[in-house]
Order: sequence, then structure tokens, then C-alpha cells
Amino acid sequence: MTDSRIIAKEFNKNHRDVLQDIKKLDCSKEFRERNFPPSFYISKQHKEMPNYLITKEGCMFLVLGYRGEKAGKIREQFINAFNYYEEFYKHNNTKNLPKTYSDALRELADEVEKRELAEKQVKQLEPKAKEYDVFIGKDNQKMYAFNEVAKILTNNGFKDIGRNKLFQILREDKILMSNGKYHNLPYKEYQKYFTIKEVKITHKTKRLEYKNQPHFTPKGLDFLVKYLRKNHPDLLI
Repeated sequence: MTDSRIIAKEFNKNHRDVLQDIKKLDCSKEFRERNFPPSFYISKQHKEMPNYLITKEGCMFLVLGYRGEKAGKIREQFINAFNYYEEFYKHNNTKNLPKTYSDALRELADEVEKRELAEKQVKQLEPKAKEYDVFIGKDNQKMYAFNEVAKILTNNGFKDIGRNKLFQILREDKILMSNGKYHNLPYKEYQKYFTIKEVKITHKTKRLEYKNQPHFTPKGLDFLVKYLRKNHPDLLI
């Protein structure tokens, strides 16, 4: 829910003009009453001034007729959402089709809202993504140990997972094996994302042991970041 004063501010219009725009809308009485309930606000002069509360679908109905960059963007989103639903209903049961224009507008408004949220999230991640791409590009042959990868994830919008937790997640997700001499080594379909390196381990008893351990390639690191964002959103900050 918004109101006519906020619409006026967002679209650089005089509030009185927005009030007139609402009064002149070519919509039914029922649609107007449901989506543009009259209200008022108290001015600086302590007077009651007219105002409209506006629902999400009312907002869409109103601003689709406006001009300017913001209004143009909303129209584009509206068209994209319309096309999305047109394709969706082609491949789904037609009994789910909206029965009224109001229902259709509500669904389109919901879809536009989802797309706006997704665009906002992408913009928030863009700076980190650019830094990450540059990091990979400098040394395409570099190998990343799991403790390094855990730190990189922490610096790219993830919680502090830690090396051991990262191993655990990949074993549980069947990316790494969990038994026998192949413990913590990747399954065949994921081997392209790793390089296996023999490392020397010194135990407390000073006993030396050589073990094969997976290291991420740059391609593997890219895969991991995308995989965790998609399949483990709870790990994101």
C-alpha cells in the first residue's frame, strides 16, 4: 500500500495533479473504491488535506499512463511480466487463468514486484561479482585450498563457514566422497572443478603422512559460489 503523495514525489509530479489523475481514471466504481480509498493528511498549517491510499494494483493502473524514465521502466516490467504469464498459461491448466482484469493486474503487479526485488539483489551482488571476476582473471592456473576458499566465501557475502564445514556440506551434497581412501575426493562428474594435490601432513606424534586433497580451480571456485547461492541460501549473509 502506498499513497498519492508518495506517487507524486516518486514521479516528480504536483500532488494536486496526481489527485486529478486518480479522479480521471477510466475504471469502474468498484475498482476505484477497492484500490483508491480516499484519505487525508495533516498539513504544516494543521489542516486536513485530501489524499488517496493506493493499493499495488491501483498503483500499476495509475502509473502505466505516466511518462518519464521511472514510468517507462515500470511499463517495460509490466510488458515482460505479461509475456511471462502468457507463456506460463500456454503450458499450464487454463482453469488457473485470472477471471477478471483486476485479478490479472494483481498477478502482473506481483510479478513486477518480484522482478524488482531480483534486480535489487543482483545490483547488491554486482560489486562483489566484479571483484571476484578480476581475482580469477589474474591467475587462471591458481589452485585454492579449502581454507582459502572458506575465506573467499566470507568476503563475498557468505557467513563464516570454515574449512571443515565446507567439506561437510560438499560430502552431504554428494560432490565429495565420504568413505575409504577416496574420502573428500570429488565424484567423477565434479572432478573438472578440482585439482588433486598431494600434501604432507605432520601428526602430533611427528609421524608424516601424505594424502591426496582436493583444491578448487578458478572454474571450480566459480561453480561453488553459484552452487551455494542457489542450493544453500541460508549460508548467505
